[in-house]
Amino acid sequence: MMKRTLALFFLLLLPMSVWGDEFDKGLMEYKKGQYHIALNLFDLSCQEGNKQGCYNLAVMYKHGQGIRPSRQKAQEMFSKACQDNLKECRFNQLNSES
Repeated sequence: MMKRTLALFFLLLLPMSVWGDEFDKGLMEYKKGQYHIALNLFDLSCQEGNKQGCYNLAVMYKHGQGIRPSRQKAQEMFSKACQDNLKECRFNQLNSES
């Protein structure tokens, strides 16, 4: 169920991005299970101001995908993603204990 939920998040974000940027490359690598590469690409995307990249980075920190889990870093990234009221943030707030 957890993997299905995470996959749904990433698939929902795909149409919202511009093709060819770090975010899209990160999604492709994530789908291939290359979490360490996806993590770096989402980090670059987040640094460039892509809130969806920040959100995906937070999810990866929360679940330890490609990196050691860190609630503190996940919360920092969720906060950064949610500054503009990203719709996924509302869902995450409802499911913050999972």
